[in-house]
Amino acid sequence: RGTWEGWLRAPAIVKAQPAPWVAIYAACAAPMLRLLGAPSFGIDLTGQSGSGKSTVLELASSAVGDPRKGQIIAGWDGTLAGTESGVATRCDMVLCLDEGQLVPDSRQAEAGALLFAIVSGAGRAKGGLGRMGLQHVDSWRTVLLSTSEQGITSWNPHDGVRRRIIELRAVGVATASDSTGIREVIADHYGHLYPRLLQALVEMTAEEREELRASYRARR
Repeated sequence: RGTWEGWLRAPAIVKAQPAPWVAIYAACAAPMLRLLGAPSFGIDLTGQSGSGKSTVLELASSAVGDPRKGQIIAGWDGTLAGTESGVATRCDMVLCLDEGQLVPDSRQAEAGALLFAIVSGAGRAKGGLGRMGLQHVDSWRTVLLSTSEQGITSWNPHDGVRRRIIELRAVGVATASDSTGIREVIADHYGHLYPRLLQALVEMTAEEREELRASYRARR
């Protein structure tokens, strides 16, 4: 919706703040993981209510499509099976989950299992096929963008989770007026960055792809 030039007004509002750009870059990393042979990972934007973390999530998701809740952005309060299916459907795309603080204590173990599945790139075995008992396991590569108040890595003590989830604190936009300005822009302009990124990846030559892989390996 809207225009590329119109959308550019939103990141321009936070041009001097690093956290929103980390979120945008992380969203853009998702379709590159397969090309690079890189693992899935996540960014958890943490902070108290009103700190602007949800605005940062919406800004990053607007690079992909409609940033409203229920479109690109889902909630941590969804079911394990439903969210897991959503990850598989959106393989090679960013996964945006808002408001981790809404997960009650009684469901944090379940949310932790989902978090492990997201960063490990594989879900649980599903169903069976006749007497053979053959089961299907969804797999994916994705980048998780999450918001929470206290951090989501406490849900799962597994080292793989803690190593692949980067927690960014005090990530909100500078002022309430900045937050309002961003939301006004992305309500009318969204979904323009991903097509440009994907077109650039599709048009890369074999030599350019190998150069990109070599750069990744060197940085790693």
